[in-house]
Amino acid sequence: MTLGDVVYRIREEHFGQIIVYVYQLALEKKSLFDILKYFKLSA
Repeated sequence: MTLGDVVYRIREEHFGQIIVYVYQLALEKKSLFDILKYFKLSA
């Protein structure tokens, strides 16, 4: 495995975990504003 392969794999796994976490927050009825605030993003 090359370094590029490792970086790609880590990014792919991390992104998947973020999606699952956001989905869980949505199921808990968290607002989009709260989710974006958690990730330090703006709407």
